[in-house]
Parts: sequence; structure tokens; C-alpha cells
Amino acid sequence: MPRGRYRVTVSKPNFVRQERDITIDVAETKPLFFKLDPIPARLEVHTSPSNATLYVRGNRTQNPYAQFVDPGDYEIYAEANYHIARHDVVSLRRDNSSRWIFPCPTCSAQGGPS
Repeated sequence: MPRGRYRVTVSKPNFVRQERDITIDVAETKPLFFKLDPIPARLEVHTSPSNATLYVRGNRTQNPYAQFVDPGDYEIYAEANYHIARHDVVSLRRDNSSRWIFPCPTCSAQGGPS
């Protein structure tokens, strides 16, 4: 390549595109390394009752939960006193937003409200 200033763009479907400006001199070699990150998705989880204990991918987390996350499958688990625990798996794809209202069914057999 002739010496000069170049803009290098690297892209791949479902990943965030990166650009870098470089300058090349005569007989110069420049290695370039790019780490492409997946296009994030947004996951929002709200529980009913709102004071339920919430777990995302096995980790206890804030309730409500609202985060940008990598695409993939997310296991969600919620439990609350006097309610039957709830478990589900949410699949998120790139550039996708999901809002989940996660009700815990009431169970009168546990002595709580029905």
C-alpha cells in the first residue's frame, strides 16, 4: 500500500462495527487487532409482587432488573413469601429488547393470601 493515512473498518453481522484511523510510512508494517463485541440486547424484568427476590442466570439481582446484556438465553427465577416460585427462560437476540412482567402465582396452601 502507498504510504498515507487510512481508515480501517471491521464489521461482522450481529456485532458492533469498529473503525480505526492509521498512518502507514514507507516499508512499514502495522499489526491491527480488533475485538468485536456482540450487539447488545436489553432485558427488563419486573415481578408481581414487586418485593419478590429475583435471580437472573442464577445470580441474585435487583428488582426490577433493567440491563443491556449479550444476546443469549437467560434463566429467570423469582420467589416471594406466600407465593409459588416462578422459573422461566428468556431468549434474547441482538438489538432486541424484552420486558417481562413476572407474576408469582398465589398459593393459599402456604397460608398466605389467595
